[in-house]
Amino acid sequence: MDIDLNTIFLFLFVLSCVYVLNLIVKLVVSVFQTPPKQLIYSNLEKTFNYLSITYVITYIIEKL
Repeated sequence: MDIDLNTIFLFLFVLSCVYVLNLIVKLVVSVFQTPPKQLIYSNLEKTFNYLSITYVITYIIEKL
């Protein structure tokens, strides 16, 4: 099995994109509910949010 580092980084990028997309969908759905519901995240979820968003931004900046 020959997996190089770029494949692992690509996998992490796709995983982060899916996670961020899920976060955006949750935010939009909660805002447009009647009445709007506040999103409450645990510390672990906040950490994953930050890591995923920063990874996606870093990947995009690196590829420019």
